[in-house]
Amino acid sequence: MAKGAKALIAEAKKHVGFREGPNNQNPFSAHYGRDHESWCADFVSYCGWASGNHDVIPNYSYCPNGVAYYRSKGRFSEYPVIGGPVFYGPGGSHHTGICIGYTADTITTIEGNTNNDGSAEGNGVYLKSRSRKSTNVYGYGIPDFPEGVVLADPAWKGKVGVVYFGQEASAADIPSGGQPDPKPDPQPGPTPTPGGDMPKSVWLHNGTHSKVQRGEWMTVDVTANHDGTIVPPQNRDQYFTSNVKLQVSGVEAGATIRGRFLKFKPNGDPDGGYSEVEQISTVGDSFLGFSACGHMNPKASLMFQMQVDGSGDAIVVNRTAEALYW
Repeated sequence: MAKGAKALIAEAKKHVGFREGPNNQNPFSAHYGRDHESWCADFVSYCGWASGNHDVIPNYSYCPNGVAYYRSKGRFSEYPVIGGPVFYGPGGSHHTGICIGYTADTITTIEGNTNNDGSAEGNGVYLKSRSRKSTNVYGYGIPDFPEGVVLADPAWKGKVGVVYFGQEASAADIPSGGQPDPKPDPQPGPTPTPGGDMPKSVWLHNGTHSKVQRGEWMTVDVTANHDGTIVPPQNRDQYFTSNVKLQVSGVEAGATIRGRFLKFKPNGDPDGGYSEVEQISTVGDSFLGFSACGHMNPKASLMFQMQVDGSGDAIVVNRTAEALYW
């Protein structure tokens, strides 16, 4: 079974910065015994294989064959797909890459056999930002990932295993685990009633500069008592939703920024947490958002941590944390 879109994107990101040798020499084509050829499709195929997604990312060295594969399965779209191969040019014949994010106006991709100087001669693996509405974008394959698929195609909205985001999405929106995230079982505690679904309390905290060492998990100071925890304001079971928004500087474009929420019992012992969420830094300052929701026992606490993978340390320029309780 395929490992999923997160594994595919993580594999592709490992190769950003690679530069080919003489005569198109690269390990992706070499893996298939196809040395010294144009290798954009070999890169996508290799990432599918290396990430355990070879059953949903085909082995194709010729871009139109990739288009034909997804069309034959009824899984081709003109709308962006997170983790989906993107095809360029007439009939998708000119070039291919992997879509890892999109907004209303742009797509973010990782592509092999390309460059940043605008010429037609590729020389490596690059993180790219392209116009989503460009006539050069032919379409996207829709891999049948086991956790479901995140895409912008309104025709797929409401289908089983589909997370629909028409305007904006990234790897952070991919469901965790090997299947679409189920709805949580009801937990004991207050239940919103008609006319009473407004939060019972709202907590907000703002902060400024703090340093994040590269590769280290850091507890982001998001509370007035400076211990990094978010504690329910009342001594009873509560449902909550928490949002942390960060402005991060000093990180090169394409680096990975991770965020996670951890839960702690009233005695301070760990009580699990929520899946790590990965986001990719942009040129200049990165503006990031992380969220968690669920149920908290009396006097339990929630902590937010972040980690940066890049060439140097990062600075959290601004941060805002909020928690709403019911």
